[in-house]
Amino acid sequence: MSETLLEVKDLQVDFLIGKKTMTAVHDISFQIEKGRTLAIVGESGCGKSVTATSIMRLLPRETSRIANGEILLEGTDLVKMSEKEIRKIRGNRIAMIFQDPMTALNPVYTIGKQMIEMCRVHNKISKAEAYKKCVQMLEIVGIPLPEQRMNEYPYQMSGGMRQRIMIAMALSCDAQLLIADEPTTALDVTIQAQVLDQMRKVKKEFHTAILLITHDMGVVAEMADDVLVMYAGEIVEYGTVEDIFEHPTHPYTTGLLKSIPRLDSDDREELFTIDGVVPALSEFGVGCRFANRCHCVSENCKTAGIEYQNLGGKHICRCNLPVD
Repeated sequence: MSETLLEVKDLQVDFLIGKKTMTAVHDISFQIEKGRTLAIVGESGCGKSVTATSIMRLLPRETSRIANGEILLEGTDLVKMSEKEIRKIRGNRIAMIFQDPMTALNPVYTIGKQMIEMCRVHNKISKAEAYKKCVQMLEIVGIPLPEQRMNEYPYQMSGGMRQRIMIAMALSCDAQLLIADEPTTALDVTIQAQVLDQMRKVKKEFHTAILLITHDMGVVAEMADDVLVMYAGEIVEYGTVEDIFEHPTHPYTTGLLKSIPRLDSDDREELFTIDGVVPALSEFGVGCRFANRCHCVSENCKTAGIEYQNLGGKHICRCNLPVD
């Protein structure tokens, strides 16, 4: 039976915009089991990255706060930890791969200096031991000539190599949970395939849990065990990858799947699009936040709170539509 590594309960994140407090993420609950991959999907502005940075406690303290909820790492609530305590968790038990590896790596230091420093901060080992471990990690993620790369700078490497270095850094401290925020967005398809393959190998070899943030449903189908669909800061559907792709229920999930280009289709019509845009934080109403873009909308959707429907197993959907 799988063990739960991370459990998020009723998470709410507020932002201070001017003199107003706006809720960016509301009532988010999910869990990630050891050795499994949970993908969070949705358009830009849906709250995916806010959820991830909340777990890492990296939200700007001046303009944001976790207003409600728990983030439990093997039963320990990260929300209640002090800054000193959470620093021992970051990079050690939970590591994060950011969307742009060029901005995540310091351009004036060599790859080796950055990797060794991070490794020694989280592990009580000598510089020689840290160097050996970092070289080993570069080999694991498929970096050629790892000893040579340790002496090179980020600008001397391709986007795909920098992304793999970020994965190696994340794993050098034996992290239990790897958060990957759009790890393949800026990469061409060949390098993207290589990076995803390395993540699969890492998951298998180290039994690492992965939280994958993406808007690419093709990547989700290839990588995920479970899928959480977010819209306007809320969960609209959650289930296994089979639930979401074979039995999508929420109109937003259906729209995302219909937007994927298909090579086996003879249909010459334009690619399906979801009309409209994600509403601003100030535009959230009491009803369904997808109501102004939904082709199945009713008056009740706009005025009443929307409850989750349990569709069996892990599969839940936040919608008023009747389910067979």
